[in-house]
Amino acid sequence: MTTAEGAAEGRRSVFEDAFLAPHLQWYRRAASWTTPWTPTVRFRSGENVPTVVVYVTGVQAVNGWYTNHIKDIVDGKCPLPCKVTKDLTQVKKADAVLIHIRSLSTPTDVLKKLGPRDPSQPWVMLEMETELLANSVHHTKYSTLDNFFNRTMYYRQDADIRLLHVTQDNFNSRKLAVAFISHCKDSAGRLTYVWELQKHMKVHLYGRCGNLTCGKSLYVDHNYHIEDEKCLKMAGNNYLFFLAFENALCEDYVKEKLYNLLFYPIVPVVMVAADYSTLMPPHSYINALQYTPQQLALKLTHLAKHPQEYAKYLEWRKYYQPSTVGGNRVFCDLCVRLHQPDFYKHNVIENFREWFVVRSNCNRNDTVVHWLRH
Repeated sequence: MTTAEGAAEGRRSVFEDAFLAPHLQWYRRAASWTTPWTPTVRFRSGENVPTVVVYVTGVQAVNGWYTNHIKDIVDGKCPLPCKVTKDLTQVKKADAVLIHIRSLSTPTDVLKKLGPRDPSQPWVMLEMETELLANSVHHTKYSTLDNFFNRTMYYRQDADIRLLHVTQDNFNSRKLAVAFISHCKDSAGRLTYVWELQKHMKVHLYGRCGNLTCGKSLYVDHNYHIEDEKCLKMAGNNYLFFLAFENALCEDYVKEKLYNLLFYPIVPVVMVAADYSTLMPPHSYINALQYTPQQLALKLTHLAKHPQEYAKYLEWRKYYQPSTVGGNRVFCDLCVRLHQPDFYKHNVIENFREWFVVRSNCNRNDTVVHWLRH
Protein backbone atom coordinates (compact mmCIF):
# COMPACT_ATOMS: atom_id res chain seq x y z
CA MET A 1 0.00 0.00 0.00
CA THR A 2 1.29 3.44 -0.72
CA THR A 3 1.02 6.82 0.88
CA ALA A 4 3.26 9.54 -0.29
CA GLU A 5 4.49 13.03 0.04
CA GLY A 6 7.01 13.67 -2.67
CA ALA A 7 8.90 16.31 -4.57
CA ALA A 8 9.48 16.30 -8.30
CA GLU A 9 11.44 18.71 -10.44
CA GLY A 10 11.82 21.14 -7.55
CA ARG A 11 8.09 21.35 -6.90
CA ARG A 12 6.38 19.57 -4.02
CA SER A 13 3.60 17.24 -5.12
CA VAL A 14 1.33 15.08 -3.01
CA PHE A 15 -0.22 11.78 -3.97
CA GLU A 16 -2.50 10.13 -1.45
CA ASP A 17 -3.74 6.63 -1.96
CA ALA A 18 -7.53 6.94 -1.74
CA PHE A 19 -7.58 3.42 -0.35
CA LEU A 20 -5.01 3.73 2.41
CA ALA A 21 -4.85 7.42 3.34
CA PRO A 22 -7.97 7.35 5.58
CA HIS A 23 -6.52 4.37 7.45
CA LEU A 24 -3.20 6.07 8.11
CA GLN A 25 -4.53 9.39 9.38
CA TRP A 26 -5.46 7.92 12.75
CA TYR A 27 -2.03 6.31 13.10
CA ARG A 28 -0.42 9.68 12.43
CA ARG A 29 -2.72 11.32 14.95
CA ALA A 30 -1.95 8.69 17.59
CA ALA A 31 1.79 9.08 16.94
CA SER A 32 1.51 12.82 17.63
CA TRP A 33 -0.05 12.41 21.08
CA THR A 34 2.37 13.33 23.86
CA THR A 35 0.37 11.36 26.43
CA PRO A 36 -1.68 8.16 26.03
CA TRP A 37 -5.20 8.81 24.80
CA THR A 38 -7.85 8.29 27.49
CA PRO A 39 -11.47 7.84 26.32
CA THR A 40 -14.14 9.66 28.33
CA VAL A 41 -17.29 8.20 26.73
CA ARG A 42 -19.12 5.37 28.45
CA PHE A 43 -20.29 2.58 26.16
CA ARG A 44 -23.05 -0.01 26.51
CA SER A 45 -20.91 -2.25 28.71
CA GLY A 46 -20.35 0.61 31.14
CA GLU A 47 -16.68 0.74 30.20
CA ASN A 48 -14.87 3.48 28.28
CA VAL A 49 -13.80 1.07 25.52
CA PRO A 50 -16.34 -0.14 22.93
CA THR A 51 -17.01 -3.85 22.39
CA VAL A 52 -17.96 -5.66 19.20
CA VAL A 53 -19.26 -9.22 18.94
CA VAL A 54 -18.17 -11.06 15.80
CA TYR A 55 -20.56 -13.60 14.28
CA VAL A 56 -18.27 -16.03 12.50
CA THR A 57 -18.70 -19.77 11.95
CA GLY A 58 -17.04 -22.66 10.15
CA VAL A 59 -13.33 -22.77 9.41
CA GLN A 60 -12.99 -18.99 9.82
CA ALA A 61 -13.94 -19.40 13.48
CA VAL A 62 -11.23 -21.97 14.24
CA ASN A 63 -8.34 -21.26 11.89
CA GLY A 64 -6.10 -18.19 11.73
CA TRP A 65 -8.67 -16.03 9.92
CA TYR A 66 -10.17 -14.64 13.13
CA THR A 67 -7.11 -14.53 15.38
CA ASN A 68 -4.84 -12.93 12.78
CA HIS A 69 -7.33 -10.20 11.91
CA ILE A 70 -7.80 -9.11 15.54
CA LYS A 71 -4.14 -9.50 16.54
CA ASP A 72 -3.31 -5.80 16.46
CA ILE A 73 -6.46 -5.01 18.46
CA VAL A 74 -5.48 -7.56 21.11
CA ASP A 75 -1.86 -6.36 21.13
CA GLY A 76 -2.93 -2.73 21.57
CA LYS A 77 -1.44 -1.56 18.25
CA CYS A 78 -4.54 0.19 16.93
CA PRO A 79 -4.74 3.98 17.24
CA LEU A 80 -7.96 3.71 19.27
CA PRO A 81 -8.81 0.71 21.47
CA CYS A 82 -11.77 -1.65 21.33
CA LYS A 83 -12.64 -5.15 22.45
CA VAL A 84 -13.55 -7.97 20.07
CA THR A 85 -15.12 -11.28 21.00
CA LYS A 86 -16.77 -14.32 19.37
CA ASP A 87 -18.77 -14.96 22.54
CA LEU A 88 -22.39 -14.53 21.42
CA THR A 89 -23.59 -14.33 25.04
CA GLN A 90 -22.04 -10.85 25.13
CA VAL A 91 -24.38 -9.45 22.46
CA LYS A 92 -26.53 -7.41 24.86
CA LYS A 93 -23.45 -5.57 26.16
CA ALA A 94 -21.86 -5.09 22.75
CA ASP A 95 -21.82 -1.74 21.00
CA ALA A 96 -22.04 -3.41 17.59
CA VAL A 97 -22.34 -6.84 16.02
CA LEU A 98 -20.08 -7.76 13.11
CA ILE A 99 -21.61 -10.47 10.90
CA HIS A 100 -19.46 -12.35 8.41
CA ILE A 101 -21.46 -12.93 5.23
CA ARG A 102 -19.83 -16.25 4.41
CA SER A 103 -20.79 -17.51 7.89
CA LEU A 104 -24.42 -16.51 7.42
CA SER A 105 -26.88 -19.20 6.33
CA THR A 106 -30.22 -17.45 6.86
CA PRO A 107 -31.30 -14.34 8.79
CA THR A 108 -33.57 -16.54 10.93
CA ASP A 109 -30.63 -18.68 12.00
CA VAL A 110 -28.62 -15.61 13.01
CA LEU A 111 -31.52 -14.18 15.00
CA LYS A 112 -31.91 -17.47 16.87
CA LYS A 113 -28.27 -17.41 17.90
CA LEU A 114 -28.08 -13.71 18.76
CA GLY A 115 -31.43 -13.35 20.47
CA PRO A 116 -33.86 -10.38 20.36
CA ARG A 117 -32.46 -7.48 18.39
CA ASP A 118 -31.89 -4.03 19.85
CA PRO A 119 -32.59 -1.40 17.12
CA SER A 120 -30.00 0.97 18.63
CA GLN A 121 -27.21 -1.59 18.17
CA PRO A 122 -25.61 -1.50 14.67
CA TRP A 123 -25.34 -4.81 12.87
CA VAL A 124 -22.41 -4.56 10.49
CA MET A 125 -21.97 -6.64 7.34
CA LEU A 126 -18.40 -7.97 6.97
CA GLU A 127 -16.99 -9.62 3.86
CA MET A 128 -13.50 -9.91 2.35
CA GLU A 129 -14.58 -11.30 -1.01
CA THR A 130 -16.81 -10.04 -3.80
CA GLU A 131 -20.46 -11.02 -4.11
CA LEU A 132 -19.34 -13.75 -6.52
CA LEU A 133 -17.74 -15.76 -3.70
CA ALA A 134 -19.31 -14.39 -0.51
CA ASN A 135 -22.15 -16.95 -0.43
CA SER A 136 -20.07 -19.90 -1.62
CA VAL A 137 -20.60 -21.85 1.63
CA HIS A 138 -24.31 -21.52 2.43
CA HIS A 139 -25.50 -20.16 -0.96
CA THR A 140 -27.35 -17.44 0.89
CA LYS A 141 -29.87 -15.48 -1.17
CA TYR A 142 -28.83 -11.85 -0.83
CA SER A 143 -32.43 -10.70 -1.28
CA THR A 144 -33.28 -12.30 2.09
CA LEU A 145 -30.98 -9.82 3.82
CA ASP A 146 -33.06 -6.71 3.12
CA ASN A 147 -33.36 -4.48 6.22
CA PHE A 148 -30.97 -6.79 8.08
CA PHE A 149 -27.80 -4.68 8.28
CA ASN A 150 -27.20 -1.14 9.47
CA ARG A 151 -23.59 -0.69 8.42
CA THR A 152 -21.05 -2.25 6.07
CA MET A 153 -17.41 -3.29 6.31
CA TYR A 154 -16.29 -4.00 2.77
CA TYR A 155 -13.71 -3.15 0.11
CA ARG A 156 -15.85 -0.57 -1.71
CA GLN A 157 -15.45 3.17 -1.31
CA ASP A 158 -19.07 3.57 -0.21
CA ALA A 159 -18.70 1.13 2.71
CA ASP A 160 -18.96 2.54 6.23
CA ILE A 161 -15.68 0.84 7.12
CA ARG A 162 -13.39 0.15 4.22
CA LEU A 163 -11.27 -3.01 4.16
CA LEU A 164 -7.89 -3.11 2.79
CA HIS A 165 -7.52 -7.58 0.77
CA VAL A 166 15.41 -1.26 -2.69
CA THR A 167 17.74 -1.12 -5.05
CA GLN A 168 17.77 -2.72 -8.45
CA ASP A 169 21.19 -3.79 -9.62
CA ASN A 170 20.47 -7.09 -11.35
CA PHE A 171 18.26 -5.98 -14.25
CA ASN A 172 19.90 -8.15 -16.91
CA SER A 173 19.69 -11.31 -14.81
CA ARG A 174 15.99 -10.97 -14.11
CA LYS A 175 13.36 -13.16 -15.69
CA LEU A 176 10.51 -11.59 -17.61
CA ALA A 177 7.15 -12.14 -15.88
CA VAL A 178 5.57 -14.15 -13.08
CA ALA A 179 2.06 -14.81 -11.78
CA PHE A 180 0.74 -16.58 -8.69
CA ILE A 181 -2.78 -17.94 -9.24
CA SER A 182 -4.43 -20.62 -7.11
CA HIS A 183 -8.10 -19.76 -7.53
CA CYS A 184 -8.77 -21.39 -10.88
CA LYS A 185 -12.45 -20.47 -11.28
CA ASP A 186 -11.92 -17.95 -14.05
CA SER A 187 -14.76 -15.45 -13.52
CA ALA A 188 -12.43 -12.55 -14.37
CA GLY A 189 -10.93 -14.14 -17.47
CA ARG A 190 -7.45 -13.78 -16.01
CA LEU A 191 -6.32 -17.35 -16.68
CA THR A 192 -7.52 -17.15 -20.27
CA TYR A 193 -5.53 -13.94 -20.66
CA VAL A 194 -2.39 -15.47 -19.10
CA TRP A 195 -2.58 -18.57 -21.30
CA GLU A 196 -2.91 -16.38 -24.38
CA LEU A 197 -0.05 -14.20 -23.19
CA GLN A 198 2.17 -17.27 -22.79
CA LYS A 199 1.87 -17.87 -26.53
CA HIS A 200 3.80 -14.65 -27.15
CA MET A 201 6.21 -14.38 -24.20
CA LYS A 202 7.53 -16.36 -21.26
CA VAL A 203 5.36 -16.17 -18.15
CA HIS A 204 6.12 -18.36 -15.13
CA LEU A 205 2.82 -19.40 -13.55
CA TYR A 206 2.95 -20.50 -9.89
CA GLY A 207 0.16 -21.93 -7.76
CA ARG A 208 -2.61 -24.44 -8.25
CA CYS A 209 -3.40 -23.07 -11.70
CA GLY A 210 0.18 -23.34 -12.97
CA ASN A 211 2.98 -25.87 -13.23
CA LEU A 212 5.35 -24.21 -10.74
CA THR A 213 5.24 -24.18 -6.95
CA CYS A 214 6.63 -21.93 -4.25
CA GLY A 215 5.52 -22.42 -0.68
CA LYS A 216 1.81 -22.37 0.08
CA SER A 217 -1.01 -20.13 -1.10
CA LEU A 218 -1.36 -16.96 0.99
CA TYR A 219 -4.81 -16.06 2.26
CA VAL A 220 -6.15 -13.46 4.66
CA ASP A 221 -6.11 -16.00 7.52
CA HIS A 222 -2.33 -16.46 7.20
CA ASN A 223 -0.07 -14.44 9.45
CA TYR A 224 2.84 -13.37 7.26
CA HIS A 225 5.13 -10.38 6.87
CA ILE A 226 5.60 -9.02 3.36
CA GLU A 227 9.30 -8.33 3.76
CA ASP A 228 10.01 -11.91 4.93
CA GLU A 229 7.63 -13.94 2.74
CA LYS A 230 9.97 -16.08 0.64
CA CYS A 231 7.81 -16.34 -2.50
CA LEU A 232 7.05 -12.63 -2.69
CA LYS A 233 10.74 -11.96 -2.13
CA MET A 234 11.65 -14.44 -4.87
CA ALA A 235 9.26 -12.81 -7.34
CA GLY A 236 10.14 -9.23 -6.39
CA ASN A 237 13.87 -9.73 -6.71
CA ASN A 238 14.01 -12.06 -9.71
CA TYR A 239 11.34 -10.87 -12.17
CA LEU A 240 10.72 -7.64 -14.05
CA PHE A 241 6.91 -7.88 -14.12
CA PHE A 242 4.30 -9.37 -11.79
CA LEU A 243 0.87 -10.16 -13.23
CA ALA A 244 -1.38 -8.94 -10.41
CA PHE A 245 -4.68 -10.04 -11.94
CA GLU A 246 -7.72 -10.00 -9.66
CA ASN A 247 -10.06 -12.99 -9.42
CA ALA A 248 -13.04 -10.70 -10.01
CA LEU A 249 -13.49 -7.43 -11.87
CA CYS A 250 -15.71 -5.37 -9.59
CA GLU A 251 -16.08 -1.71 -8.65
CA ASP A 252 -13.26 -0.66 -6.25
CA TYR A 253 -12.07 -4.28 -5.84
CA VAL A 254 -8.33 -4.38 -5.13
CA LYS A 255 -6.81 -7.07 -2.95
CA GLU A 256 -3.60 -7.24 -0.98
CA LYS A 257 -1.73 -8.87 -3.88
CA LEU A 258 -0.98 -5.55 -5.53
CA TYR A 259 -0.01 -3.72 -2.36
CA ASN A 260 2.27 -6.54 -1.24
CA LEU A 261 4.26 -6.10 -4.44
CA LEU A 262 5.00 -2.42 -3.86
CA PHE A 263 7.56 -3.40 -1.26
CA TYR A 264 9.73 -4.88 -4.03
CA PRO A 265 11.35 -3.35 -7.15
CA ILE A 266 9.02 -4.99 -9.64
CA VAL A 267 6.45 -3.50 -12.02
CA PRO A 268 2.89 -4.77 -11.48
CA VAL A 269 0.76 -5.56 -14.51
CA VAL A 270 -2.83 -5.29 -13.37
CA MET A 271 -6.22 -6.52 -14.53
CA VAL A 272 -8.77 -4.70 -12.46
CA ALA A 273 -11.98 -2.69 -12.69
CA ALA A 274 -11.01 -0.24 -9.93
CA ASP A 275 -9.73 3.23 -10.74
CA TYR A 276 -6.01 2.80 -10.18
CA SER A 277 -5.28 6.49 -10.70
CA THR A 278 -6.64 7.08 -7.18
CA LEU A 279 -4.71 4.17 -5.68
CA MET A 280 -1.26 4.17 -7.27
CA PRO A 281 1.37 6.80 -8.10
CA PRO A 282 1.45 7.86 -11.74
CA HIS A 283 3.36 5.56 -14.11
CA SER A 284 3.82 2.85 -11.49
CA TYR A 285 1.84 0.03 -13.14
CA ILE A 286 0.66 -1.30 -16.52
CA ASN A 287 -3.04 -1.98 -17.15
CA ALA A 288 -3.41 -5.24 -19.09
CA LEU A 289 -6.97 -4.37 -20.10
CA GLN A 290 -5.61 -1.67 -22.39
CA TYR A 291 -3.86 -4.31 -24.51
CA THR A 292 -4.52 -7.60 -26.19
CA PRO A 293 -2.24 -10.37 -24.88
CA GLN A 294 -0.12 -10.07 -28.01
CA GLN A 295 0.16 -6.30 -27.63
CA LEU A 296 1.06 -6.62 -23.96
CA ALA A 297 3.74 -9.19 -24.78
CA LEU A 298 5.30 -6.75 -27.25
CA LYS A 299 5.26 -3.94 -24.67
CA LEU A 300 6.77 -6.00 -21.85
CA THR A 301 9.49 -7.53 -23.99
CA HIS A 302 10.34 -4.07 -25.33
CA LEU A 303 10.69 -2.70 -21.78
CA ALA A 304 12.81 -5.70 -20.81
CA LYS A 305 15.24 -4.83 -23.61
CA HIS A 306 15.33 -1.13 -22.72
CA PRO A 307 16.29 -0.71 -19.04
CA GLN A 308 16.01 3.08 -19.09
CA GLU A 309 12.38 2.92 -20.19
CA TYR A 310 11.64 0.17 -17.67
CA ALA A 311 13.23 2.24 -14.87
CA LYS A 312 10.65 4.99 -15.42
CA TYR A 313 8.02 2.66 -13.88
CA LEU A 314 10.09 2.63 -10.67
CA GLU A 315 10.73 6.38 -10.51
CA TRP A 316 7.95 6.77 -7.95
CA ARG A 317 10.17 5.07 -5.37
CA LYS A 318 12.28 8.21 -5.15
CA TYR A 319 9.33 10.16 -3.80
CA TYR A 320 6.92 7.69 -2.19
CA GLN A 321 7.24 5.35 0.78
CA PRO A 322 5.52 1.94 0.61
CA SER A 323 3.64 0.93 3.75
CA THR A 324 3.41 -2.69 4.83
CA VAL A 325 0.22 -2.45 6.87
CA GLY A 326 -1.16 -5.96 6.53
CA GLY A 327 -4.06 -8.17 7.50
CA ASN A 328 -3.45 -7.92 11.24
CA ARG A 329 -4.42 -4.28 11.20
CA VAL A 330 -7.51 -4.18 8.97
CA PHE A 331 -9.90 -4.36 11.92
CA CYS A 332 -8.34 -1.30 13.57
CA ASP A 333 -10.63 0.92 11.50
CA LEU A 334 -13.56 -0.84 13.14
CA CYS A 335 -12.25 0.27 16.53
CA VAL A 336 -11.94 3.87 15.30
CA ARG A 337 -15.48 3.92 13.93
CA LEU A 338 -16.89 2.52 17.18
CA HIS A 339 -15.63 5.67 18.91
CA GLN A 340 -17.51 7.98 16.52
CA PRO A 341 -21.10 8.95 17.47
CA ASP A 342 -22.35 9.10 13.87
CA PHE A 343 -21.72 5.38 13.53
CA TYR A 344 -24.71 4.76 15.80
CA LYS A 345 -27.16 6.99 13.94
CA HIS A 346 -30.21 5.19 12.58
CA ASN A 347 -29.39 3.55 9.26
CA VAL A 348 -30.86 0.51 7.49
CA ILE A 349 -29.76 -1.12 4.25
CA GLU A 350 -33.23 -1.70 2.88
CA ASN A 351 -32.29 -3.44 -0.37
CA PHE A 352 -29.22 -5.50 0.43
CA ARG A 353 -28.91 -7.22 -2.94
CA GLU A 354 -28.95 -3.86 -4.72
CA TRP A 355 -26.19 -2.54 -2.44
CA PHE A 356 -24.08 -5.69 -2.33
CA VAL A 357 -24.48 -7.07 -5.87
CA VAL A 358 -25.73 -4.39 -8.25
CA ARG A 359 -23.52 -1.57 -6.98
CA SER A 360 -20.45 -3.82 -6.99
CA ASN A 361 -20.86 -3.93 -10.76
CA CYS A 362 -18.74 -7.05 -11.15
CA ASN A 363 -17.42 -7.62 -14.67
CA ARG A 364 -17.83 -3.87 -15.08
CA ASN A 365 -18.46 -2.80 -18.65
CA ASP A 366 -17.94 -6.37 -19.79
CA THR A 367 -14.19 -6.00 -19.19
CA VAL A 368 -13.67 -9.77 -18.98
CA VAL A 369 -13.84 -10.12 -22.75
CA HIS A 370 -12.67 -6.59 -23.55
CA TRP A 371 -9.33 -7.71 -24.94
CA LEU A 372 -10.98 -10.20 -27.29
CA ARG A 373 -12.49 -7.32 -29.25
CA HIS A 374 -9.23 -5.66 -30.19
